[in-house]
Amino acid sequence: MQIDSRMVRSADGCHLYAEAVGNRDHPAILFIPGASVTGTWWRKQFDSLSDTFYCVRFDLRGNGASDKPSDPAAYQESQRWADDIAAIISAFELSKPTVCAWSYGGYALGGYLQHYGQANLSGVVMVDSGAQLNTDQSKDQLHEAFGQLIGKLFSPDVTAYREGVEDVFKSLTAAPVEDRDRADFHGASFLMAPATWQAMFGRRIDHTEDFERVSLPILVVHGQQDPIFTPRAAEQFREIIPQAQISSYPCAHAPFYECAERFNLELVQLMNDVSSKRHVAARHGSG
Repeated sequence: MQIDSRMVRSADGCHLYAEAVGNRDHPAILFIPGASVTGTWWRKQFDSLSDTFYCVRFDLRGNGASDKPSDPAAYQESQRWADDIAAIISAFELSKPTVCAWSYGGYALGGYLQHYGQANLSGVVMVDSGAQLNTDQSKDQLHEAFGQLIGKLFSPDVTAYREGVEDVFKSLTAAPVEDRDRADFHGASFLMAPATWQAMFGRRIDHTEDFERVSLPILVVHGQQDPIFTPRAAEQFREIIPQAQISSYPCAHAPFYECAERFNLELVQLMNDVSSKRHVAARHGSG
């Protein structure tokens, strides 16, 4: 598998590390990771799906191999996150990709929908994520223990921060993680500064109305043992997006990793649905 890796410049000058595999003429899937991890956590999708789809992934700003701006505003403004996704889509010349967003990546996608809309997308997959953060409603969408975990990650104390990192790692899967993925996670986590955690998770986010406007095929995946997002987060998507399909997995915060075979099958089914709708739209357009 030959990987096309590059640094992509976002609108504010922040450089994002991104990778792509597969045939550029095939339908595209853009994978967005969460905080404290890199895009390589999507490797089970890259390994299995790149023969059929053009797969692209990147590291969020402040994370992994991407730039880590010191200005808190670089993480607190939804426009920045929106521009990051737009920059990746433009750099790889993606034609109406389906976007698969995990955890904090879902908030980034919400920013994209707010500022760019859905016109340049074909489908959406939300994986253990939500539409809100630090709102009255979001209190029911995040487990109470997550607040305690975040408090450790906000701390400049090295011991507390290390405990927070370990707590995040334990939340990802219910089953043991492969050694290379464990190393990848810890390496990425300790590159992320407490100030970045504060800027990212201290801001108020409400993309409810932005997701309400989504008319694309959408799959919402939730891990039944997820210690971060409660089932209520997935239920809200069902309430605000009538066509949303909810799929519940017997695992923790990373169903695409822990239950990769099932996740890949459901993703392919969504991609087939997306393809079918595009053919119907094309026929109507030509008529």
